[in-house]
Amino acid sequence: MRDVLVCVRDPAKWGHAGAYATDIAARLGGTLTGVCIEPASQTPLAVPGAGADVAVGTMTARQRSGNVRAAEGLAAWANAMGTKQTAWHEMEGSMADVLARMSAWHDLIVVDRDMHDPAASVHELGEVVVSSRAPVILVPPRRREALLDCIALAWNRSEESLAAIHAARPLLAHAKRIVVLEGGDAEQPLNEVPGFELARYLAWQGFTVEHDTIRGESSQAGDLLIHAARRHRADLLVMGAYGRSRLSEWVLGGATRSVLFDAPLPVFLKH
Repeated sequence: MRDVLVCVRDPAKWGHAGAYATDIAARLGGTLTGVCIEPASQTPLAVPGAGADVAVGTMTARQRSGNVRAAEGLAAWANAMGTKQTAWHEMEGSMADVLARMSAWHDLIVVDRDMHDPAASVHELGEVVVSSRAPVILVPPRRREALLDCIALAWNRSEESLAAIHAARPLLAHAKRIVVLEGGDAEQPLNEVPGFELARYLAWQGFTVEHDTIRGESSQAGDLLIHAARRHRADLLVMGAYGRSRLSEWVLGGATRSVLFDAPLPVFLKH
């Protein structure tokens, strides 16, 4: 996990998602690409920038010049923080479509919620998660440092939760504590992985873990996971994302939607 992509809402401001992505890219010894996405109006034009690759769409010469300078400054700062290489892009299109295409050559995507329009943001982020090839970290407001001392793993014996845990292994290697939050219906698990033992799998990966059993109504699964993660002072919650995106159809599971709406800690999601 070396190539990190972060979606930045304002090209003039790196923001907390940009700072978090820079920190995690530096911790992983990887590269960082920032992208600002505007609604489509015409095919973007390539504009070279010193220290960063810049692509911009329809804008004035003054805006273009200011954004190139901002990209250069952000690239210099990110490189000084420890990222190997840095690039910057301004693209046109939907957030989900652009990030889905860029996920083909990135290992991790970092995004945040649009605090000005929470309901639309949840829909937008859900589309990003279910369409991306790479796992997604959702960063809450004011979280700028990518702490990884304690990582909580949401586990309900499903394929989705296993895929998330498997994808998060490079981050687990940086954790001092790993806590498995186990829940779900033991009698009828969703998409159960046959013959799989999580404890043995994690031990084979060299990880020592703690266990905590989560019980409650399935409709409250998202809230229960968040509360348990906070109780353990987790820096990151890893969970499988339940949902599908097909043409005009867009559906998310209740736990995924709850986490996207108001999780107070960073959440690593893999569909």
